[in-house]
Amino acid sequence: MIRSRNPDVFLASWASIAPVQPQLDNYVWWKLIQQTLPTNCAADVHAAVTYADQILSSGSAADVPLLKKVVFLTNSTNPRNTSYPSSFQDLTYFDVASILAHISMSTFCNRLETWNPSSFPGFTIDSTVSALSNNTDDAPSTEARVAATYGAEKAFYAYLFATIDKSKRGYQMFPTNPRDPLDNASWVWQLCTQFAQFQVAPPPSNTTIVSQFYNLADTYAQLYHALFPYAPPEPDISPIQKYGGWRM
Repeated sequence: MIRSRNPDVFLASWASIAPVQPQLDNYVWWKLIQQTLPTNCAADVHAAVTYADQILSSGSAADVPLLKKVVFLTNSTNPRNTSYPSSFQDLTYFDVASILAHISMSTFCNRLETWNPSSFPGFTIDSTVSALSNNTDDAPSTEARVAATYGAEKAFYAYLFATIDKSKRGYQMFPTNPRDPLDNASWVWQLCTQFAQFQVAPPPSNTTIVSQFYNLADTYAQLYHALFPYAPPEPDISPIQKYGGWRM
């Protein structure tokens, strides 16, 4: 941006992560992803997370544990995902929302849209992860979308299948955590105290692709204050903003 404004001063530029316009609620992150996804994929992701939110908000005493179990098993397919409780009963609603917030492009959407309901055996509280991960994945991908054709519940399970596939591919690519723990702790501290930019759910709408339970208060409590209990109640973004933000 600064090179475009002052080409006489800057011959070249290098893009890097340097927050110049910090804000606490950075839900626009998800809005950009939603706008970039193929239309059918975006609609099915919305249907899937809305289905999950409805169960968490008003599901029966049997529905909520079943949802937690299916999300817990989905997360277990990547051995590096160890930051969650070891039992599905202990998952918080924020944990569920966080696990579901692993949307990707291309291959992810292809897996979601070609998920075949005919080879899905259904899921009960006694089911194993194979009920979610084993699918012929050969349904024709059309603009009709999974949710519009088979219903929101099927779109949810198609979404989990695509998430599991993404998780497995991620583990094959990075079997060990590529982040140094000290570097990660340093970055989290900066987020806690200065940068914010918390990628939480946008306000409810008919296009949102992230669970409403992926919210700001629980982000503070479970991701930041759990690691740094002495961190301030929220980041102080004013020292960075004083330089003008986008108008810097």
